Amino acid sequence: AYDAQIAGLFYSIYLTSTGFQVCVGGYNDKMRVLLHAIMKQIVNFVVKPNRFSALKETSVKDYQNFNFSQPYSQASYYLSLILEEKKWPLVEKLQALSKLESDSLAKFVPHLLSKTYLECYIQGNIEPGEAESIVQEIEDTIFNTPNSVFKPMSPSQYLVKRVIMLEKEIKCCYQIEGLNQKNENSSVVQYIQVHQDDALSNIKLELFSLISSQPAFNQLRTVEQLGYITYLSLRSDRGVWALEVVIQSTVKVHVERLSNKYDILFCHFLLLTLLWNPRILHILILELMNSLRHSKAKSMNCPTRISREMSNRLLIRNWRNLKTCGRNLASTGERLKPELSSLIGSSPRLLS
Repeated sequence: AYDAQIAGLFYSIYLTSTGFQVCVGGYNDKMRVLLHAIMKQIVNFVVKPNRFSALKETSVKDYQNFNFSQPYSQASYYLSLILEEKKWPLVEKLQALSKLESDSLAKFVPHLLSKTYLECYIQGNIEPGEAESIVQEIEDTIFNTPNSVFKPMSPSQYLVKRVIMLEKEIKCCYQIEGLNQKNENSSVVQYIQVHQDDALSNIKLELFSLISSQPAFNQLRTVEQLGYITYLSLRSDRGVWALEVVIQSTVKVHVERLSNKYDILFCHFLLLTLLWNPRILHILILELMNSLRHSKAKSMNCPTRISREMSNRLLIRNWRNLKTCGRNLASTGERLKPELSSLIGSSPRLLS
């Protein structure tokens, strides 16, 4: 694919929680040719022992190096283990990987691909008819090629990723020792589950995050001096949205004390949100709208390598949103205008 890359075409293959995805980006005139070549290679995939050994060694090092990552990254990882219904711990993956050999992978590949569910997402300078033709070509390549081990999966076998619903007014605390004994830092992640994916609720939560992030940073880091790494952000796990406050420091602070500080902090932010100046709220909402339009413009116009890579990241982000949240991404900006208008009661001209 080196020649394609020089000509402005890029591809990546990503691991997902339920399989893998192929992402192709760049100039559209030869994109279909590159995609077809990639799919043919996948259909005719053969495990090479030497290549397998090299990649296995790399994967083992990646798993082992996680022990030396920042404590707040490890805390976020443990949070994912608690929330997601099915997620394999890294220590179990490492144990399984140590026993895996090239011949066992070669035997597993036909079993893996014998139940295949295909989803496609196309955005950019491609007509609807051509997009449908591309999808049909992919289906013919993987399902109808002679000797192909790909077989369609029945609807009853589709995997559904779910997240644990936390009960209201119940505080749960999970404490565990850091994986790197030499790291003197400790970290606390405060997770507040809010709602499942919904356009209006998402906007309200994002506005709340915009209003609260700077005061939270000032209170936790400047005033309280709880840690060098402190921030408030949004978090989405399989389409379930939440607020997350992260603190990391060498100073050991009891979790209950931090929990009380969080409660006071969020009461202050809620009051601040209710009393927020409407004019400033207008500015924040317009900022959201401008970011939507800016992202759309970036995806439509890709004159340089940098902008092509930004467009590729936007494609991946939209695809992840579509997978996790089930959104209709065809007209995001237009779809969100009524919700934004209902929040601030502004004229259509203000949001145009």
